[in-house]
Amino acid sequence: MKRLALQISVQTYQKHKEAMRSLMVQSFTALFCTLPIFIVLIFNLLELPHSLFINELCIVWFSGHSSINMVSLMMFFPPYRKFISKHIKILKLKYFKSNMSTTLFVN
Repeated sequence: MKRLALQISVQTYQKHKEAMRSLMVQSFTALFCTLPIFIVLIFNLLELPHSLFINELCIVWFSGHSSINMVSLMMFFPPYRKFISKHIKILKLKYFKSNMSTTLFVN
């Protein structure tokens, strides 16, 4: 990456760095969410007690992959983080204005 930094502009290098971080986070969440598959496999092969309950928990864990992936992207990828923080501020302002108008109207 350091050699690449000498060949491209600062903005492009920053975007490249953010994209690499995003790929690393997505890879980690994919590995984290495929772990339940192996847990189910081990519990079924060894026929351990309460394996049905553990299997159900692992299926729920595995099905949360897309949600976990989006939350991690919103936390670690700056363009998503900026977009979400901007829209949350807008929602707060709209809620505050609508609350103010109803309270003024009621009083």
